[in-house]
Amino acid sequence: MMGMHVNSQRPRQDRVRELVLAHGYHANAYQILNPGMLHWFSSDHQAVVGYVKRGCWWVAAGAPICDAAHLQQVAVEFQAGAKRDRCRVCYSFAEQPLVDCLKPLGHKTIALGAQPVWVPDEWPDLLQTHRSLRQQIRRAGNKGVYIRAFTPAQVSTDTRFQNCLRVWLHHKPLAPMGFLVEPPALETGYPDRLIWGALQRDGRAGEKLIAFLLASPVPRRSGFLVEQIVRDPAAPNGTVEMLVDACMTELRRRGSGYLTQGPVALSRYAAGAMAANPWWMRSLMQLSRRHLGRWYGFQTLESFRARMRPNRWEPVYAIVHGSRFLPAALYAMAGAFFRPQWVGGFSSMH
Repeated sequence: MMGMHVNSQRPRQDRVRELVLAHGYHANAYQILNPGMLHWFSSDHQAVVGYVKRGCWWVAAGAPICDAAHLQQVAVEFQAGAKRDRCRVCYSFAEQPLVDCLKPLGHKTIALGAQPVWVPDEWPDLLQTHRSLRQQIRRAGNKGVYIRAFTPAQVSTDTRFQNCLRVWLHHKPLAPMGFLVEPPALETGYPDRLIWGALQRDGRAGEKLIAFLLASPVPRRSGFLVEQIVRDPAAPNGTVEMLVDACMTELRRRGSGYLTQGPVALSRYAAGAMAANPWWMRSLMQLSRRHLGRWYGFQTLESFRARMRPNRWEPVYAIVHGSRFLPAALYAMAGAFFRPQWVGGFSSMH
């Protein structure tokens, strides 16, 4: 039977969400519910793949979402669907289980970077060990910053969050990216996400929202992905650390065993995995880390996450079918992230 691919209209979103909550294992699983994503459904299994089409490529958002026992069959079915559309498949920012699953089928893998992982139960010991983290949290508290949890429903009607996001985006040197880093994730309103706002007492206005953290579930790992940390440039130092501390505290209370802040492209913590990349890819990555970092802050992002003392770093990959990883696949993947405009309520900003 043939799989189906459809636009991510709201009636379809409920089905996608059900599959994500039942089978989502990769860190980016919940992100396929974000704006701008296409969805392909398997005809043979309970499975979905989130992807975008760029040229003659289907760029998939991580791995197919399905029962782990059916992962290989679903991937083969998905690739057959792309072939009928005269396209090829590139799995973007996939994790080790998909690499192991597709390796016997003749797929080519390159390492793109690494993502930091924390065990929430170990966070109190980490804070006790690292004085600098405690000092940063204390510094923000001394400036009148405090944290409050919000529901997605509350955020959808609270204009302070949209305003904070606008200010944050305004201070970025380039236009926002899309695909797995959609700024309008706030607009979706799905109840499974966790959101914390950092507020600061203001003698005139009472309180001001100066930052927020949005976390999305990784259901099959009993964990969460920190999908967004948005900070007003005027927020005191330590505000983000205070948000992360609130998130860790809640995850410990829930018994969650996993938290990641998402992948860092070109991370030096993936140096071992990237050493196996083709020579042209290694050269391109070195140039990108050296020259694009001033705009997209690869090293700054990596340094900040490293200061939060993750328990480990896990490599993330791009995977294509065939004996070689073609530069065209990399171009298509870049087109997914750096498209000229993106769907959502802030498109008028461009």
